[in-house]
Amino acid sequence: MREIEYRFWDIEGKQMWSWEEMKEFLEGEPSQTLFKILSGDHWIPMQFTGLCDSKGNKLFEGDLMKWTSTDTDGSLMKQIDEIKWSKYGWICGKDLQCLADYLCFDPSYENLELFGNIHEVNHETTL
Repeated sequence: MREIEYRFWDIEGKQMWSWEEMKEFLEGEPSQTLFKILSGDHWIPMQFTGLCDSKGNKLFEGDLMKWTSTDTDGSLMKQIDEIKWSKYGWICGKDLQCLADYLCFDPSYENLELFGNIHEVNHETTL
């Protein structure tokens, strides 16, 4: 069973808050804290995927993944894509590839690592 964890983007303050910081800031029980967050428009909750990148960093919804893979012609492809939730699970990439496949099963993806998140990094960045 995977760990259920969230972090929160502060829209006005433009900074990321951990679950522990939110509980302390809002001074409430976990269920009340989550209710306060979800009932307002000041915070964007981002759920932990249960997966980590090649360096052990936890991956959350809205994170950006950067990797290099080898194309069918042998050339290197560099890519940055957002992690999103779909009805099929956590996905990443334009082809909606299952994130767990990238991390666990496809050896053509090298150096798969956390690049940032959609709120703090311009993911239209050219590699």
